[in-house]
Amino acid sequence: MYFDYSKKGGVESYEYRLDNEPSSGIQLPDNVLRRIGIVKISGQEFSRIMTAGRVRVQVLTLIAGLSNEDVSTNGLFDLYNQMLERCGAR
Repeated sequence: MYFDYSKKGGVESYEYRLDNEPSSGIQLPDNVLRRIGIVKISGQEFSRIMTAGRVRVQVLTLIAGLSNEDVSTNGLFDLYNQMLERCGAR
């Protein structure tokens, strides 16, 4: 899952929280993601997002300061599975 902050000058750091679970703690993007302004959540954490009801992301950007996102992920798991089936990935 990607969050785009390219128009806010890039990403200095971020943290995220699924549903009402504890925060991930501060995460630092690698140099490429920092420069292009992307927050990337992948791997096992992405799998957890698929079954969560919401993901909240707090990002410290280089220009806009602190930014908060609260995204409903209801239905994401079903949509993802449909994409895999239609693209022949399953």
